[in-house]
Amino acid sequence: MSTVIADKYYTVTEAAEIIGVSGARVRQLIAAGRIKAEAVHNRLWIIPAKALDRFVEEDRPTGVHADRRSG
Repeated sequence: MSTVIADKYYTVTEAAEIIGVSGARVRQLIAAGRIKAEAVHNRLWIIPAKALDRFVEEDRPTGVHADRRSG
């Protein structure tokens, strides 16, 4: 499926595919603190699988913008 590093991390592109948004949106969610990620290099972010799972499992009501959720 993907190039998950040691089955524990996703790239921004892979995370975007998993949650069905663009890579730019994933970067916005990282910047907003909604998805935890680690900077590995200048512009390279990796997202721990647990952090992405946590984001996916959040109660996300239809029509509610991700940045407007309580949490």
